[in-house]
Amino acid sequence: MEARHLFSLLTVLLFFAYFIKNRRKRRAYLLFVLYFLPFMDLTVTTEKLGSFTVFDTISYCSLFFLIQDFAFSPRRIKAYCFLFWVFLAILLIGALRSEFIVNSLINIIKIAPIFIYANLLIAEYYEDPTVVRSVVRGLKFTALASVVFLVIQMILGLELLSFYPYLNQNILDSSIVRYPSFFQDPQMYSQFLAMSSFLFLIKADDTSPKRQYLNYILFVILVFAIFLTGGRSGFLGLCIGLSIVFIVGENKLRFAIAACALIGYLVAIYLPGHFSLFSRQEGYDEAYAVRHQIWKEAYTVFANNPSLGIGTGNYLSYTQQHSLGGYYVINDEIVYYGTESGYLKILAESGVLGFVLTFLFIVLPVINAIKARIKKINNNNIFYLIAAIVCWFTAFSTLYTLSDKRTQVLLASLICLLITSVKKIEIENVSYR
Repeated sequence: MEARHLFSLLTVLLFFAYFIKNRRKRRAYLLFVLYFLPFMDLTVTTEKLGSFTVFDTISYCSLFFLIQDFAFSPRRIKAYCFLFWVFLAILLIGALRSEFIVNSLINIIKIAPIFIYANLLIAEYYEDPTVVRSVVRGLKFTALASVVFLVIQMILGLELLSFYPYLNQNILDSSIVRYPSFFQDPQMYSQFLAMSSFLFLIKADDTSPKRQYLNYILFVILVFAIFLTGGRSGFLGLCIGLSIVFIVGENKLRFAIAACALIGYLVAIYLPGHFSLFSRQEGYDEAYAVRHQIWKEAYTVFANNPSLGIGTGNYLSYTQQHSLGGYYVINDEIVYYGTESGYLKILAESGVLGFVLTFLFIVLPVINAIKARIKKINNNNIFYLIAAIVCWFTAFSTLYTLSDKRTQVLLASLICLLITSVKKIEIENVSYR
């Protein structure tokens, strides 16, 4: 048994012990996911049995005990529940008409747990709004734990400390190591860090200046960790998110962002060789040319199946079946790279209908939060959450990150915080410390 399978088994057993013992089972499930987030993407079953993860397993097990909470959702999110059932129906239709029905149906089963998590999180909020504080603390804890993991990785080496037997081939570029922490891909990790960093900008009314300055220091540490990952898409997402914060944030925060931008510029000019983010074997033009060809291949798949796509989870099987490319040949071995764009992957697999429904889950809460902020809520915390989601939108254009359960949970948590922010108990009345 590989170490990662042992870790996944131990995590599931620990969850059962904690879950059964705890009287508040919904809260227990949510807290366990948040504080054991690094282990949520480890697989419990083999690839032949669907590669179900720790998160999938404990979510379905929790649903057995919490089915009433899931079935009877708060009235104010009925629209999102209706959207979920329509989305599920579209995916099922697409799966049944695809060439790889079983594979697509298994993938749908693996998509549902994130909706279980989001539904139960919002239900818990209506019973106890202080769960918001627990969510933010849990996500901050995981972000900082990933940096600690990265530091130990730098000391011991990737060979001795990793959750995966094989890491993405891009970890070594120009002889500079790109550190993935407990992720498999440093690009995916950079996006996770960039999104998480905005949580350290959130400020509650009772947050002391000392604690807030500590949050700003931790924010800078996460940004520095992004440099060590070498992830351009995550860094670009961070920059665009910070531009939103610069526009709506306080003056002292604007000054801090400007100072960080200047420091980053100086590092890029005078110390590029120490960070793979600024020193790559391939230039931007070369990288774009390669990705442009990959995007054309993915768009061709979508153009041939525009309405419902080829079935969710089927892109790799489809391109192999129809010899449409989608791979590199490295050392006489075929390495499949997918679509190099999350948007194109969803379009190709789910068609226009699935694509629109997918992003309605994300766009609608953002729009409603902006409306609430303009009309009646005088709180910049909403825009910090939006900046984190915009960061994800940016990086998603070159990297499909929804395959990782940890990114799923982070994104779903941010969306749920936005949804609850426009409800009866407003976001500024809940402590985020």
